[in-house]
Amino acid sequence: MNIFPVIDSTLSASHIAQFIKDKYEISGDVDARLFRTGINHSYIITSQTAKYVFRVYSYNWRSKLEIQEEIRLLELLKENNISVSYPIQDAKAQYLQELHAPEGNRFALLFSYAEGEKARFFSEETSFNIGKLMAKIHQVTENLKVNRITYNAHSLTAIPYQHALRFFKETNEEMQFIKRAGKEIEKIFSLVNTEKIRTGVVHLDIWYDNMHINSESEMTIFDFDFCGNGWLLNDIAYF
Repeated sequence: MNIFPVIDSTLSASHIAQFIKDKYEISGDVDARLFRTGINHSYIITSQTAKYVFRVYSYNWRSKLEIQEEIRLLELLKENNISVSYPIQDAKAQYLQELHAPEGNRFALLFSYAEGEKARFFSEETSFNIGKLMAKIHQVTENLKVNRITYNAHSLTAIPYQHALRFFKETNEEMQFIKRAGKEIEKIFSLVNTEKIRTGVVHLDIWYDNMHINSESEMTIFDFDFCGNGWLLNDIAYF
């Protein structure tokens, strides 16, 4: 009997738990719960002493180099005592895991768990402290470069528009709006005096769903999957 090809599988949580227990040599019971299936799949890992998040990248979503650069960035932020969720090494001091899924090999990382909860709406004090944390990240990443995407007018507007054309007709009213908006954004970008703009590595996905808040002054940012090079103010604009 021929097995029908798979393009996106969901890996067994119980087998993920055993994989984590063996790879990271965690004593006692280990539980894994599928938390979210999106571009990547996230599992909440619970041992007798700690919680973690295990991210399984979708097949061909990120290259090995891209993930290694994300790891390098997070190591640097952790070394500078920035409150971020960081990757954890296994028993053989390796960060990156490779899982043999039906669709092909998928990369995976185990992350520290960000304590606290998501908050959909922020107080003035919380917003101020999010800005402080973002600034601390930028103090570390200013003038830094990673071997990943560079965010500019072309990569932020033209490339996404071309991808969208695979699913929507160019004559679609919304697509026409996106095309016009993209040209306007490119025009604005071209007028900027780049010598006065600070550049470095940006997160470019900082919003309420990618942070946990313990109190109005204690928070942790996570999910650097979209990190890349660009103007630091892009993080502010995105937020």
